[in-house]
Amino acid sequence: MGAPFGASRHRRLDPGFYLSLIRAGALPRLLSAFGLLTVAAHFVAIPLPGFLGLRAVVEAGMPMALSHVATAAWLVAKGLGPALPAARA
Repeated sequence: MGAPFGASRHRRLDPGFYLSLIRAGALPRLLSAFGLLTVAAHFVAIPLPGFLGLRAVVEAGMPMALSHVATAAWLVAKGLGPALPAARA
């Protein structure tokens, strides 16, 4: 069964994604906090009004798109962490 109101299933993982990046130290805390804030704003502005019978504010999803792009750019530029040590021969 599909997610209601066009919401995709992977959006349920966004808070955990940003929290795990905070815990791993892979992103600066400010960027992770921005990501968490945009996920919360997305949930409040888009699917929640649909459940209440109100008009969803689709434009509220734009900041989350920006946070995803910024997170992806950071991870591409900096990586996830130090490389694994070479295996001993």
